[in-house]
Amino acid sequence: MYLICVFNKKWIILPCKSFIIKHLPLIVQKNMKKHLLLLFATLLPMLVSAEAVKIKGIWYHLNTEERTAEVTRNPNNIDRYTEKSITIPSSVTYEEIEYSVTSIGEDAFSHSKSLTSLTIPKGVKNIGAGAFYFSEKLTTVKIPESITSIGEHAFAYCKSLTAITIPEGVTKIERSTFNRCSSLATVKIPQSSKLTAIRVGAFTDCNSLTAINIPEGVDSIWDTSFANCESLTSINIPENSKLTYIGASAFNDCSKLTTINIPTGVTSIKNFTFFNCSSLTSIKIPADSKLTSIGSSAFHHCESLTSITIPAGVTDIRSNTFFYCSSLAAISVDEGNTTYDSRNDCNAIIETSTNTLVTGSATTIIPEDVTSIAESAFSGRRGLTTITIPKDVTNIGDGAFVGCYGLSSIHVTEGNPIYDSRDNCNAIINSSSNTLLTGCAATIIPESVTSIANSAFEGCSPLESIIIPEGLTSIGKNAFAYCSNLTSIVFPKSIEAIGAFTFYECHNLTDVYCLAEVVPTTEHSCYAYNLQNTTLHVPSTAIENYKNSYPWSTFGNIVALTNEEMGIDNPEFRPQDSEPIYNLQGQRVANPTKGSIYIINGKKVAIK
Repeated sequence: MYLICVFNKKWIILPCKSFIIKHLPLIVQKNMKKHLLLLFATLLPMLVSAEAVKIKGIWYHLNTEERTAEVTRNPNNIDRYTEKSITIPSSVTYEEIEYSVTSIGEDAFSHSKSLTSLTIPKGVKNIGAGAFYFSEKLTTVKIPESITSIGEHAFAYCKSLTAITIPEGVTKIERSTFNRCSSLATVKIPQSSKLTAIRVGAFTDCNSLTAINIPEGVDSIWDTSFANCESLTSINIPENSKLTYIGASAFNDCSKLTTINIPTGVTSIKNFTFFNCSSLTSIKIPADSKLTSIGSSAFHHCESLTSITIPAGVTDIRSNTFFYCSSLAAISVDEGNTTYDSRNDCNAIIETSTNTLVTGSATTIIPEDVTSIAESAFSGRRGLTTITIPKDVTNIGDGAFVGCYGLSSIHVTEGNPIYDSRDNCNAIINSSSNTLLTGCAATIIPESVTSIANSAFEGCSPLESIIIPEGLTSIGKNAFAYCSNLTSIVFPKSIEAIGAFTFYECHNLTDVYCLAEVVPTTEHSCYAYNLQNTTLHVPSTAIENYKNSYPWSTFGNIVALTNEEMGIDNPEFRPQDSEPIYNLQGQRVANPTKGSIYIINGKKVAIK
């Protein structure tokens, strides 16, 4: 290392350390100016401190003023350290001066491809950011009690690390400290710990972590702290916890987590906090909770959650909070809550001032004074079998009943000015626009319907086949998405437009009949799955147009409709006992499946 300076208006390069010390008298004799001497005197300790030296196989930065040493990375080797096992000494001697080892520097052992174990001596206080980053073979690290800080990403991507003990004096587990330590099964934090915060992504993707004890002094668990810890079954938060903040997606995708205690001091549950915690059965919120808000999709896809009680202080529940909580059957709101209620023991959350049903359950009976049903209010309630829409309901949000595949009875009370269920069709229809908003496996689409709304049948897995009556012109996006057992569908001659993702994840769809002579306009992604095993039946006069139009051209087989198929015009046919019924292969059928296509009297019809 060299010192560059100006002497007599010329640049001079002076060698550092021993050479300068050796020749200092000569330099002074040559009339070097005072400011140069002062500059040198100031910089000399810094130069010594910045210089990396190797002592018994380990690199250090030495601080000559404090007589301390910081372990650093090999400056000359991209592979850093190649040893399998390293024991750091408590002190080192260099040029007859003893230095105490007090810290592990930034990136000191990062990307050490061979390192499997490391022992840190007592006296070391700090582990720098990225100190062991991407040391994938590191299995054990002995951390002394003297450690008070561990930097960001310090152990990130240490995929073989199995256990860690957080020393008592550490006050924060920083950002991504143990991110993607996929073998980390045990994290020990002493009860006397001074820990106050677990930062963003601290344990993200620690797939082997099964349990963790949160010390009572921790006041914040930040965003994604434990996201994707898929083996995590329990989180112990003491009753006297000082916890006030749980961040967004903090426990996202902790699919084995069964229960959680929300401490009294927590004021909000953020967006996606418990997203896809599919084994979560109970959430304990104390009666004196200070909770005021529950964020969007906070309990999204908590499929095992059976009940929830909303505390008195909650004034804000965002959209999709309980989206696809398929087992949710009991909902209650504290009587002291002035924003929400569960009137008439309806097993629902209702916004008191607007009479809007915000969240329903499998056992909800919609009170007669409800005037609005919020977006996704009943989404994914698989146990819901019947629903009656009161006459005063004038607004139903998008996707209110998406994924309620157990529905077999849908009824709109007579006298409702906006909606109806005409012809006992088991559907909700917008009366003025003749748009089918919500259907189920038992739905028979009335001939008066002209359009099918977005997500109308989404998630209706029992639905096997359906015929869309003549006169219907458009089908909205996601209308039949996730209808996993849908095998066939018939589009009428009148169909003009099909929305995006209409048949997304309909993997069993084998036959699509489209009677339209003019190729309907479609979003490129309307099918969004492999169509190689699906046959498209179209009018012979338009077959080339379909073959040349995307995504119709992606069907594995495109054939011309037969004359009989062109005559599918009775979607509500009820056969008499004496009428023989044949399947599409010409075989007689004794027990036809409702909604499926059969041949009766030489015509293809759907059985009602």
